[in-house]
Amino acid sequence: MASLYLVGCLFNLGIADMSNPLATASEFGELFTTSKLVHVSSVDFVILSLFAFDPIREDMSRRGWWDERAGAQNDAKRLAAFSAVPLLGPVTYLLLRPPLPEE
Repeated sequence: MASLYLVGCLFNLGIADMSNPLATASEFGELFTTSKLVHVSSVDFVILSLFAFDPIREDMSRRGWWDERAGAQNDAKRLAAFSAVPLLGPVTYLLLRPPLPEE
């Protein structure tokens, strides 16, 4: 919920102007090349998003959403959907995942 709030704040404050996405991308590119904070934060965000793939797959396996033996494409598509969108994908997974089975 907090991630959706942050995205909404970006649009309400005019930080992310989707009426002109090329200008927004150009401004970000300029900040990326000139500001060390923006550069390191962006690279860190991408790396952490990529590393979310394996922990999500392991958790899906523990909860019965990933069958190692079957190799079903639905499982891979579900995992890709949760891993493809940074921040919102893993948050959505946390909200939708089934409970752990009782042992």
